[in-house]
Amino acid sequence: MGDKLYIVVRCDISPGRQMAQACHGMRQFCEEHPALDKEWFANSNYIVVLSAKDETHLFKTMEKAIQENVSFSAFREPDLDDTVTAVVLGPSAGSAKICKRLPLAFSAV
Repeated sequence: MGDKLYIVVRCDISPGRQMAQACHGMRQFCEEHPALDKEWFANSNYIVVLSAKDETHLFKTMEKAIQENVSFSAFREPDLDDTVTAVVLGPSAGSAKICKRLPLAFSAV
């Protein structure tokens, strides 16, 4: 199993909102995958926060996660018309593969 948890957040929203959405996404992941979260927290606790261009890019990330059999959670923001604003991928080799070309969050700010 990979040791990093990947948070992918949209960069077409303000930096403050990106941070909030990353936190919401992480909370969603913990709720939906408690055993995986507990194992990751006890054995690794590494987090990588990355950027996606927009919601469409997040949907593509989720499709890849399904293809790679990667556990993930998506957060939808009610204040932004219930759009997906963050996707969190559980630690795995598949997650690393999916995320290897994504830029670090806030690197273009």
